[in-house]
This record gives sequence, C-alpha cells and structure tokens, in this order.
Amino acid sequence: MRRTRVGRVGQDPGSALNPRMKVRRPVAETLRPASPEAVEDLLRACRQPTGDGLLDRRVQTISGGQQRRVALARATSSRHRIAERRTPAEPSPAPTGGLTARRIDVAFRGNRVLSGVDLEVSPGSAVGVTGPSGTGKTLLLRVLAGLHRPDGGTLHLDGAALPARARRRAPEERRRIQFVPQNPLGALNPARTIAATLARPLSRLGGISGPDLDDRVAELLHQVGLPADFADRRPAELSGRQRQRVSIARALAAGPDYLLCDEITSALDPDTGHEIMAMLSRLRTDRGTALLVISHQLDLIETYTDRTLLLGPDGLTSCS
Repeated sequence: MRRTRVGRVGQDPGSALNPRMKVRRPVAETLRPASPEAVEDLLRACRQPTGDGLLDRRVQTISGGQQRRVALARATSSRHRIAERRTPAEPSPAPTGGLTARRIDVAFRGNRVLSGVDLEVSPGSAVGVTGPSGTGKTLLLRVLAGLHRPDGGTLHLDGAALPARARRRAPEERRRIQFVPQNPLGALNPARTIAATLARPLSRLGGISGPDLDDRVAELLHQVGLPADFADRRPAELSGRQRQRVSIARALAAGPDYLLCDEITSALDPDTGHEIMAMLSRLRTDRGTALLVISHQLDLIETYTDRTLLLGPDGLTSCS
C-alpha cells in the first residue's frame, strides 16, 4: 500500500529524509523504472530544477524548499505516469547570484495585487521601487522578507531556492535578508530598552554574547548616528527620526547582505530623509549591503540608488 497507493509528505520533510543520502537516491528508491532520466523528470514535475549538480548533493546540504520538493517527488514516485501526462511549465532559470523573485503572484483580501512580478537585486547594489499607492510595493518587500507567502512564483538567494516563509528559512538565510518597516514605533517593543532591542538579533543571529554585546550595541548606535547612551532609552523616549535609526540599527545587527527598506523616509522632513538615505549609502559602501528601497519620493531614490523601478499593473518596469 505504501509503495503503490498512499504517499505522505510531512510537515517537516527534511526530517523524514536520510541526511546522508544524495538527492537522487530517496527519489529512485520507490520509482519504477528508476532510471536517471525518470528521476530528473519527476523532480521537474515537482517544480524542482535539477541543474547545478543537485542530484549528487546530500539532502542535508539543500534548502528546506528543495527538501520539500524531493519529499513530494518521493511520495508521488509510484504514480509518475500521471506526472508524465502533465507537462509542467519550464521554470525560469535561477540566477547565479543575488536576491531574485520570479513570477510573483499575490492576492490580498480577494484582490489580485501582484501578478507575474520579476525582480533582481544584485549583491552590493541599490534599487529603488516607486509607484501609486495600492500597487503592492510593501507586499512585495514582505514576500522577499518571508513575512507574506505568495500565491505563486519563486524566490532565490544566490541561485538557491529560498523558502517563501521566513520561519522555513535557515538561520543564515534569515540573517542575510533584513526588513526595515515604515512605522518603527509600531515595530519596536515599547517595553524593551534600545540595548535589549539590538542585543536580540546580535545574540540570536550573530552569535554574540557576554561583554561583547555592549560594545556591539554601542558600535551599531554609532553607525546610525546615535549616541551610545541611547542604549538605556525606550522607543517612546525617542523622536521619529531617532526611532527610524534604531529600526535600521536593529536590521543591521544581523549583518545582512540585503536590506529591504519600506517607506522609511515617508514620515520625515525632506532634509532628514536625505540624511537617512545618505547614511544608508555610507553603510552600503562600508559593509557591501545591497539596498532595496520603497518610496514615493522619486527624487530621493533616484539620487541614492543605481536604478529605479516603477511598480504598476504590468509589473516592474525601469523608469531610470
């Protein structure tokens, strides 16, 4: 029955796969005929590209999303005649580097907000995204950050499939992509001091502990232009500009490769907005962090980004 009639994919497929096995083996075990071509066909039917030597990699070295597709292929291998009758669309080729989204679809409250959106953010680059309200700019950032699951499409990080949900991503994947929300007051815990707010990602994602924590907190505050004694304050004791800097510092605490900024200057006066963007540009230069900045202030993002994209009904198009 297990071989021919019933297949099961658990909540955590990685734990059900032998980590010592190479990818091709758990798929081939229940596949008849178990030819290399049949293994590749079945994985492609499960939307898992087999390039970059995937079949010869051990299960423990592939991402959670890839493990799920392998588990799905294993569970459906006895009914592969079905997979051969249905010809799947060829997936877009995964890039070799950077943060990419392919054919992202998102419906929100019954309405299609994002449809077939493609985006690439190269390492160390700065990309601005603008567009009318309601076109899904914030939603796109939340999808990239793993805070909102898309209804369709794929995400990749340096060519490897990136799970849609942040909680499904490996700690290193979560560390590398950080999100700065539009409203820092709503995102910062009012009961925590700034030191406690910054210490959390430093210890959880950066592995820093003990007396080094205080030094790193002071260093982060310095990087975003705040005095070290702000560490003892709480969010309500800071101005809007200062809270925004703390929110950026919290994201930087993880040492991200990609910083997603959602309308972070919208509540600031023009001079302060330029001040914040200039600070991000310096951090990009010093740390090599790539920036993806959402803003309605076209002049601001054109000044501080390499390219500016317009999000509309037809997806993202270049406007500079």
